[in-house]
Amino acid sequence: MAVPRHPLFRSLLPREIVVHDSIERPLSDHIFPEEFAQVAGASDSRKREYLAVRAHARTAMVELGLPAAPILRGPAGAPIWPVGIVGSMTHCRGYQGAALASKHAVATIGIDAEVHRPLPNGVLNLISSDQERSHLRLLGRQRPEVAWDCVLFSAKEAVYKAWFPVMRTWLDFLDVSIRFNSDVNTFEVAFIREPLAVGEHTLPILRGTFGVLSGYALTAIAVADPTAP
Repeated sequence: MAVPRHPLFRSLLPREIVVHDSIERPLSDHIFPEEFAQVAGASDSRKREYLAVRAHARTAMVELGLPAAPILRGPAGAPIWPVGIVGSMTHCRGYQGAALASKHAVATIGIDAEVHRPLPNGVLNLISSDQERSHLRLLGRQRPEVAWDCVLFSAKEAVYKAWFPVMRTWLDFLDVSIRFNSDVNTFEVAFIREPLAVGEHTLPILRGTFGVLSGYALTAIAVADPTAP
């Protein structure tokens, strides 16, 4: 597959978020040793994905006016961003993508990409409620070309990526309930355990976007800073 002319996530996120991604991106000639050290014992494919997605994130950092720097993984696995920056990265077989923004404009970002195909047997029951599965069956009759279980999994991954940098606590698949609007490719997230809290503002419901493009299921959450004018 050729590298897409426009980032796949561009249509799913607000313009103030810088997006860089690619399909089958070769490794950059410049690899930070600190990053390589974090995946030194991993498989070649894992190293390639880990390092390539960080090359995209660095490109976005430079576009935001920051110097290129290593993007390391914190104790919980989440990337450590420069002060004043929020971001999210995702990679799966053949695809890597990064989305970054100034913290003055966006409170948190979560993006996720999955190869667009049905989940393995039994996985859907582990990540969804009876209500969500009923909803997916209805969607399947409306748009049978979409692997809705895959899109649901991706959406819950994106929610967690937006949740963790703000809340710093674990969020289980069953701690959120998701409902899709297939007409406009959006979804609504309801928190069951506790709402997302940005400063003094609680956000019990979030809204995201999704798409199936170039063989991938893509989902995105961008939470505006509720204190911004």
